[in-house]
Amino acid sequence: MRLNIQLHVHSRTIPRYVIRGSVHTLVVRSSIFGLHKRMNDAGCSKTELLVFVYPHDANEFLELMQQCQGRIHRFEREIDFCGNTIAVLENSSEHNDPYLCTDSIKPMYMDTIIYNHMERICLMHNFDMLIVYNKRIEQVKEDCYEVGMDCYEYITKETPHRDIQEKILRDMLYYHSDD
Repeated sequence: MRLNIQLHVHSRTIPRYVIRGSVHTLVVRSSIFGLHKRMNDAGCSKTELLVFVYPHDANEFLELMQQCQGRIHRFEREIDFCGNTIAVLENSSEHNDPYLCTDSIKPMYMDTIIYNHMERICLMHNFDMLIVYNKRIEQVKEDCYEVGMDCYEYITKETPHRDIQEKILRDMLYYHSDD
């Protein structure tokens, strides 16, 4: 099985219909699915949460990921940026070690989260966000898929400040206590 993902990142402003709405995420082991962007320092990466504007795009990508589970020996989540606009993620079942086990099957599901909550999560944990608004999945060969995604990128520029974290948590507490 081979899975190649190419992310076309657009630096435009995130449209209002996204900001005022909800986004759809993949959840694996009670965590939002993210990719790791390599930073300038060797061995250092920053998490980019992968979210979708449209639920059908998230569902199709979820189905493809579930097909890949147990067939790709280790799903690499580190993305390499070629220039500033294209990120590439390649995964393959080809390996030389006969004792290498396949990646374990992890339960995955789609969750819908209000955009403002996703933004708070990013601010609290210094995550970035890739917001997919257009996706193409093409089966090139029997066991080879090419995935192209057009994304907006939400970037956190500073590490979280304790006062900001406390305010966000306090607001979340008050928001949920009104229910």
